[in-house]
Amino acid sequence: MKIYVYAAILVAVIAILGWGYSSAYRSGKQSIVTKLQEDKIQVLKDGKKVDENVLSADDDSLVCLLLDNCEPDKPL
Repeated sequence: MKIYVYAAILVAVIAILGWGYSSAYRSGKQSIVTKLQEDKIQVLKDGKKVDENVLSADDDSLVCLLLDNCEPDKPL
């Protein structure tokens, strides 16, 4: 066979490998972006729950929330 055929095969293999790599890279990047967006939404929802708890708490409950280790109904 001529060298041109070998060169064409080599170029085709490199192109296929490059396409596969870029496809996998884009897929992985999109997966990470999707996960980060879901985590961001979850953090915002959790923050809203915390805000509601803090706004509805009295003084003793706020102290317990700050200490994060006591029951609001029990005395300090």
